[in-house]
Amino acid sequence: KTGINQGVPISFYIQFLNGLPVIVSRKNSTTADDYLAMAWSSQDKVGRDQTVIRLLNEALKINEDVPQAYFLLAYTNSNLKDYPSAIKNYTKAIKLDPANNNSYLNRGFNKHSLGDYIGAIRDFNKSLQIDPNFADTYSYLARSKIEIGMHEEAMLDYKMAIKLEPNNS
Repeated sequence: KTGINQGVPISFYIQFLNGLPVIVSRKNSTTADDYLAMAWSSQDKVGRDQTVIRLLNEALKINEDVPQAYFLLAYTNSNLKDYPSAIKNYTKAIKLDPANNNSYLNRGFNKHSLGDYIGAIRDFNKSLQIDPNFADTYSYLARSKIEIGMHEEAMLDYKMAIKLEPNNS
């Protein structure tokens, strides 16, 4: 793999592949993919949370059926500790892409943060139905079970997390 990922919007790339002229103007995004690409490229920069939210809201104005936009919006909400908004946006992402185990995992984490341990357990279990080999999910599941007194079950989940990732326990 070579080169540098410069956050080129997918619409520009498709134009390029089709031999069409590509007019690059960072101020004139026109598609949901353009806004989504800019949001992804901004999301890991400190202090850019509000910019990410603005870009994702613009993407969703153009196309409401982009699960990645809801996922990143929820992730950003969670970073800002706005757990109710994060849960709402993860739920929208799940409706559009019910096979994404990370949406269930992250929604469960946000439910746990609000003290909804039963709801968190449901989401963690759903995540494990989709991907039973993700050690972090077992760890989060165990934490929620401990909160409601399910200590023996939690130990089994911790053991499974260790079995899956013995060097990360």
